[in-house]
Amino acid sequence: MKKFITSMITVIIIIAVLALAGCVSEEPSASATPAPTASAAGTEASKSNLKNAIKEGETYRYYVWNTEDENDPFKNVDGVRKEMAINNKAQFEKKYGVTIRYVLSAGGDDWYTVPFASAQAGTPMTDIFNAGGSYVTLLAYTYGGSAGRLLLPLGDYADYGDFSDPEYWDQAAQEICTLGGELYFCVPSPMGWELVSSNKVTLFNFDLVRRGGMEPEDLYRMSNNGEWTWDAFRKAVIACNFPDENIYGTALGDNVGLMAALITSNNAAYFEKQNYNGQFIDRYVGNSSNAIDAWNFFVRLSLEDAAVDLSGTAETTTFSAGRIAFLVTGLARTSTIYQRMQSDYGVLMPPKGPQADNYISDQDSFLPLCIFNGVSNPEGCVQVLGEYFRPAYARSSSENEALLEAELATYLRDAQSLEICKQLPAVSKVQSHMLYIKLRTASDDQAMLESILYGHAWNFARGEETPAQYLDSIVDMVNSTVFNAINPEG
Repeated sequence: MKKFITSMITVIIIIAVLALAGCVSEEPSASATPAPTASAAGTEASKSNLKNAIKEGETYRYYVWNTEDENDPFKNVDGVRKEMAINNKAQFEKKYGVTIRYVLSAGGDDWYTVPFASAQAGTPMTDIFNAGGSYVTLLAYTYGGSAGRLLLPLGDYADYGDFSDPEYWDQAAQEICTLGGELYFCVPSPMGWELVSSNKVTLFNFDLVRRGGMEPEDLYRMSNNGEWTWDAFRKAVIACNFPDENIYGTALGDNVGLMAALITSNNAAYFEKQNYNGQFIDRYVGNSSNAIDAWNFFVRLSLEDAAVDLSGTAETTTFSAGRIAFLVTGLARTSTIYQRMQSDYGVLMPPKGPQADNYISDQDSFLPLCIFNGVSNPEGCVQVLGEYFRPAYARSSSENEALLEAELATYLRDAQSLEICKQLPAVSKVQSHMLYIKLRTASDDQAMLESILYGHAWNFARGEETPAQYLDSIVDMVNSTVFNAINPEG
């Protein structure tokens, strides 16, 4: 363990040197969130044929969900990223003679409804809006039945911002965010920790695994050799299941993370882009044979094996307390687990389904950025969006790889887990279902789509409903809800 930590400290030092070296340049760069910076991004942007619309003396307002102090906007950013962010802001402001002002967000749901309302009134309180999560994307698009009328179509301003480079802009996420045929949201390619933090993985408790007759090294070998399959996962879960002691082999999870992972790992999805009435839009495919197989596998774990914790308690709490052997969840959970958990834990790939040739890791979260209609200088806003918010490091760069290793080491306990996590970008699949979980159905204004997609999992687990029958029954309703949201005028 000490050797692992020491080697990672070395990597962190290298990252710091790279960042500081980059900051010497007068060329500005950008950050994926309100954080990283390096001159490489700004330099590349300056080589393009884009027009300049930024005027000296302007202030560009940036509304981000987690800003606490507009005088110290990087208060919650740690380490190297904080220094990168501070330098990026200073360089950009010096280059153009402008001010980037971080706007404080409101609390609760008001954090997004307040800026939406200001845009609808024609007086947007911010120039650039950070959606803070993929589900807010559709809420912005549909606010007040607007069908995107709150938002600036970025494609109309291509002379001022280019969001097509996959090294710096997440093309898969942007395709998901293309609504009504228009790109309203750009999604910076994630750097370092963000590159993998939303991916589904399998966390496992060393102590419970050993109690079940296995060794962590054997599980790492299986994961690396492509042998960590549904069958292997089930055997391991059963071996480590002690329900009489309130210890379970696995858990459904707070956000039904297990199901999202199982469906994706079996080469399935909740939604897929399809041509419908001449539009290439998301259609519900959660009742496909591959998806049903995933649900039936979950039911077998729950009913036949009685190996799934269905308590609904916080998964980080139960896993950290040593009551869950295998937790399939987003890697980001380790940021909390690392601090709470006494026992050692490791990270494996999500188990591979029988209809998949390779591992597939569900990625259901990303951070879209947009501009509201009504801003005083839309061309300048697009230019700021494309240059200031462009990631510091290219997705495939050695600098990004080093940053990833350094940040992973913050939340991982061993080198084997780190090596597995470094493989996640290659098996990641961006999913669109998080866009729709907050949609309300036409039949019941209080029922949200998340209850339709997720809420019946407990019924399936208890044998009260059959997955195939129920999921077949909701296809038309889900599709009409999504279509009417995107096309409120029919």
